[in-house]
Amino acid sequence: MECNLSECQWYAFGSCCPESEEIFHEAVPNSKDCPHYFDLKSAAEAERKDMIKGIKYVFNEIGNPLKQKHVEELNEMDGIKLWNTYDMAFKLLESHLRCKTLDEILDEVNEHGVEWVREKYKLIK
Repeated sequence: MECNLSECQWYAFGSCCPESEEIFHEAVPNSKDCPHYFDLKSAAEAERKDMIKGIKYVFNEIGNPLKQKHVEELNEMDGIKLWNTYDMAFKLLESHLRCKTLDEILDEVNEHGVEWVREKYKLIK
């Protein structure tokens, strides 16, 4: 069936091309009121904003907030580069949190001694 909603996930070559016959029969062409209409562009843009928000969170958490020019660079990145940056940022956060935890344990060792820490964390001698 012909459809002009090019932003819909089921749109292909000027037609509605859903993956199942059931969806095909329920589809309402040329209408955003179609029960199966899904705006891929808006969904992708929302996902992109969430990723940029996550990257900003990571850099703020590790004490290195992003400058405006870096935020602008994030906004201009293609999807793959943005995903790789997002992945790298969360690996960086994981490493930061691990180091922070180890620093806290080292502080406990210095304050209470090794035996106290072994007992607290149930570590084997």
